[in-house]
Amino acid sequence: MEHPLLGSLSELSNEEVQQKYNDITKKLNQAYLMGNQMVINQLNMIMESYQTELNKRHKKMFDDLAGKDDKWKDLIDIGKKK
Repeated sequence: MEHPLLGSLSELSNEEVQQKYNDITKKLNQAYLMGNQMVINQLNMIMESYQTELNKRHKKMFDDLAGKDDKWKDLIDIGKKK
């Protein structure tokens, strides 16, 4: 579940998203030490939003590197029967 007050993460750079994710991780560790369950729940929702954004960006980078675009589609396709 995404945090409703977080805003759009797509406008941030990869480094900014990663840095904010690391900051939230530190804050979450502090909240666990204090035992404040309401803060832990909120931080978990925020962390999930950042993790979802990071996963989306990593998948896009992997797809770009793996050549999932159509420029190599007709070069060699051993799975296609003619």
